[in-house]
Amino acid sequence: PPSLRLTTSGISFGDLDKQGFDAKRYFDSMVRSGKLPDVVKRSKDLDSEVHNLDTEMQKLVYENYTQFTRAAGVISKMKVCIETLEPDIGRLEGNLCRMTQYEDQAEAGVTDNCQQLEKVLKRRQVCHKLEVLFGLPATLTRCLDREAYDLAARAYNCCSGFLAQHKHMASFEAIFKDVEHQIALVRSALEQRLRSKDLSVHVAVHDAGTLLSLDVRLPKVTQDYLSGRTAMLQETLEQFFSSAAKSGLAEPERDGGGATGSDAGEDSDKPPSKHEQDMLRPESVALSNVCSRAILRYLPCLIDAVEGLQKIQEGHRSPADAVADDGVVSEFVSARLGGLFEQLLKLVGLKCPPTRVLVTCMHSLRDALQPLRSRLPRLLSKLFVQFMNDVANSAVEGLFAAAAAASVSDLARLHGECHSLDMSVVKEQGAEGQVQSGRGSDIMEDVARSEHALIMSGFTALSECQPLLGLLEADAPGAERLVRKVHAQLGAFFLAIADICHVYVGQDPQEARQACYVPPDAPRLASTEGARFARLGGRGGVGL
Repeated sequence: PPSLRLTTSGISFGDLDKQGFDAKRYFDSMVRSGKLPDVVKRSKDLDSEVHNLDTEMQKLVYENYTQFTRAAGVISKMKVCIETLEPDIGRLEGNLCRMTQYEDQAEAGVTDNCQQLEKVLKRRQVCHKLEVLFGLPATLTRCLDREAYDLAARAYNCCSGFLAQHKHMASFEAIFKDVEHQIALVRSALEQRLRSKDLSVHVAVHDAGTLLSLDVRLPKVTQDYLSGRTAMLQETLEQFFSSAAKSGLAEPERDGGGATGSDAGEDSDKPPSKHEQDMLRPESVALSNVCSRAILRYLPCLIDAVEGLQKIQEGHRSPADAVADDGVVSEFVSARLGGLFEQLLKLVGLKCPPTRVLVTCMHSLRDALQPLRSRLPRLLSKLFVQFMNDVANSAVEGLFAAAAAASVSDLARLHGECHSLDMSVVKEQGAEGQVQSGRGSDIMEDVARSEHALIMSGFTALSECQPLLGLLEADAPGAERLVRKVHAQLGAFFLAIADICHVYVGQDPQEARQACYVPPDAPRLASTEGARFARLGGRGGVGL
């Protein structure tokens, strides 16, 4: 400890473990310094340390001796085991030597036959290939008979390269010509089936891929594919509108079941609303049925056809052909949607349904075209905007034409009443004066009703045009054109009434129009009803 570190004549006695330690001098210095208790304490500490060291040394000697005895026992056991296994190891070594000798002998015996075996196997493979080559015409004939065109194409593609390379050889020349003739028949059959309207899109895409694998050019395959899809869509469209023409009074198609049970009984007690009455009109039923069928069948088939065409073109067209192929897709979609829109316009022009029903049906078509719009946004927007303009214009013309026809028919009915009264005035004299006065009051009531009906016809047609603006929400110029169209049709409606009035008083309507500076290209409404009205006779004083 630091307290016991003393120095005498420059010599340190604190480190007892240092070599050259002088115990006597250390003891004497401690006595002289008067620190005997420290010496006694130090002696006790040293005895304790010596005792601890002796204990640890004994423990180490015991553990080492135990491990040594165990190792000696294991070594003695291993010596006995190795001495026991030595004969077996000797026999194993001998067996390994004999196996090596036998292996060398077998290898020496097989080496001579190995080359011959390889030659035989190669000859066998060649013979199998020749068998396939010589049997290829028969294979193609069987595939053609069974309409297994895909299998025929795979068989041809496996052998065509070899036959084309060795067609100059006499043994392969006849096979090459026969195979080319058979594969030409396969191509022709595939092209004919691809143009069929009864083929599904999945099968058509598969057949198109088979034709492409037979080196048929992509434009030709695309043309045949679109020809078949066009025929199928055209037939579907004709079925829709022919059935609509025959069953205009049929119940409208619904996606789900109608009300049944007590709910149906409760609804039947309520009078139908204006919208329900509009939906039950024959022209509304016909349009709703056609639009429902187009949404459920025609448009999905068209979308599938476009997706199939894109699958056919994937990986088979160069960047230079991309623009041309996109033009083909656009032309196909334009033609098919144009056919649908044309038929719908004819149906609307035949007899326009209530405009709210018309707008609802057109919006349903617009929503159903959304998947196609995502693929061809510019084309679909252009086509649908034009279609909405045509529908709105056709509806406006139909509304005012119907209003003018109804007004002319009402005037013709009023003329019949007046003619009947004129005849009775001629036949009846003074005694029937009271009756005449009574019938005259009835005529005046009919005149008032006709005037009211005439005004309401124009007002109703004008108010029915209001929902049509919903078709042109995204087309502000189209909405402006529609307003001008309504203005022109409203003028044509009143001109039609004016023409009837001029005809009734014996004047030429055309001269009256010129006198009023009516443009010569102004539309004429109710021309058929006006011609019938002009042939009516008996314009008496009451009618005038």
